[in-house]
Amino acid sequence: MVARALIDIGTHLRLVALGMECGHGVGLAHQEIQRAVDDARPDESGAVDVSPKRYLFREAGGVRIEGWVEEHEPGTIWLAVDGHRQLERDLPRHRRSELADGAVRGERSS
Repeated sequence: MVARALIDIGTHLRLVALGMECGHGVGLAHQEIQRAVDDARPDESGAVDVSPKRYLFREAGGVRIEGWVEEHEPGTIWLAVDGHRQLERDLPRHRRSELADGAVRGERSS
């Protein structure tokens, strides 16, 4: 089963990563998290790259955690967890709570 959740890039992404590491012992590639944060920042002219992007945060021990930014949505990242049941169960609780219920939901697929 794969769990997915939409996460705000920046502090929220860093907190989710910290929770995975401290709460579940699953470390993510910090350089990849930093790359996602840097990619979401405006450049010197104030422009933000709105092209789609993909990130691989972990692929080890049967656990795969990846993320992707959809086109024209540079401030949020879809995070997907596969191969760790507890993280799969917990991830949807980290979705963007500020959106109206139903607008964005954590998803699970087989």
